[in-house]
Amino acid sequence: MGKGHDAGAKQVLSNVLGVVKAAKARGDTHLNQVSLGYFSLLYDRIIDKAKSQNPLPKQLKKRGRPKRGEIRALVESFEK
Repeated sequence: MGKGHDAGAKQVLSNVLGVVKAAKARGDTHLNQVSLGYFSLLYDRIIDKAKSQNPLPKQLKKRGRPKRGEIRALVESFEK
């Protein structure tokens, strides 16, 4: 994702916010399973795209864990 934010990710977040606000306006306390599954799928796609755009660097040393970089570490924290 880097410095040029993905317009698709922003659109997904905007859609989620709209659905949540609509549910709250109806008095619902949670989203239905279909909406949750759909948004979970979209979120997974965003994470996969971010991981593919920020691959792990080639390991130069033979010992120790390879550095992930700031963006990759952030993406992996969102995945958990």
